[in-house]
Amino acid sequence: MVAMTHCFAIFAYASEQYPLQATLQLWVHILFQGTSALITFFVISGYVLSISLDRSETTFRNILIFYMRRIFRIFPAHIVWMFIALGMLLLFYAPGQIATADRWFNEMNSGPMNLAIFVLNLGLVITSLIPGEWTLTLELLVYLIYPLLYVIYKKGGVAGNILLLIFLMACSFIFGEIRLLHYLVAFYWGLAAAPLYKRLIERISGRTGTFLLWTSIFLLLVFPVMQKKMPFATLMVQLVTGGFVIFSCIYMKRDRALFRFLDGPRIQRMGQISYSFYISHFLINYWVAYFLFRLVGQQTAGEIRFLFMAVVAAISITLAHKLSSISYEKIEAPTMKYSSNLSKRMRRRAAAADAGDPAATAGQVEAKPVVQKA
Repeated sequence: MVAMTHCFAIFAYASEQYPLQATLQLWVHILFQGTSALITFFVISGYVLSISLDRSETTFRNILIFYMRRIFRIFPAHIVWMFIALGMLLLFYAPGQIATADRWFNEMNSGPMNLAIFVLNLGLVITSLIPGEWTLTLELLVYLIYPLLYVIYKKGGVAGNILLLIFLMACSFIFGEIRLLHYLVAFYWGLAAAPLYKRLIERISGRTGTFLLWTSIFLLLVFPVMQKKMPFATLMVQLVTGGFVIFSCIYMKRDRALFRFLDGPRIQRMGQISYSFYISHFLINYWVAYFLFRLVGQQTAGEIRFLFMAVVAAISITLAHKLSSISYEKIEAPTMKYSSNLSKRMRRRAAAADAGDPAATAGQVEAKPVVQKA
């Protein structure tokens, strides 16, 4: 959904000059609602991270392990794609404006580039090389306080969680220009509202559940059209409906056609490679469009803008899918396995040290003897 939104944002709406193409472009943005997809993603993240912390006690040591695993999850693939982005910039970019393209397209790669800026991009302090990674910066900021939010969720009770949600929503409403607050609300919504959704979904079934599910999907797609006029109301609708869709996928019976589709191997594979796809698609989308602009010319591209964006979408999404599979297999999977094994070793050593095992103080846990069969 986000990839389609970005592909069909290469040109701004030109409703007066190209009314039909602008209408088609608008419908693509409605059907593949990128903003709703982002809010829903943060709701999922809030829930999934709580599962990670549920597996162990919330001690200082386990919080450090949590941060370690998050770093191994985010940075290895990101760093590789940063070097790819830098290589593409140095090899192929030619300064100059594409008059018919939207502002973001012309701003990408147009700023200065030096070692300091590249290092800041590597650390996600800035995201000028791959602007679509701004959400990763927000996610890292949320990680800093997420263990605290988790403790409040566990010990605050129903009243404490409601009060914190109201406080976060109020901050989001008052300081609406600070995007971090919107996504912080979404993170905590995924954490705190999960038990409520579970009880609700377990009580509804049949046509009622199906009606509410499709109504939520419809509102997720259509209501963001009102975002400029009612930004806070749009956020609330996205939270409630996005949460219902996500937790319906988790808790509802798997006898619906939608769930059978989502349980299919291709969708499951897409979920597996989704992180590499997310961080690569924006870069690939830009460069596919960049080369097509040079191939067909700016004026011609502007005149057939909808077809141009459709071709960019077909090529870039296919290419991103292929490259993301490689990125997952060669980068993500090995680093996730390593961080998982490392966290297990850290916990074993900590348990041995707490038990007074002298081998643990030397940084080693005595291996169990291997008994061979005669």
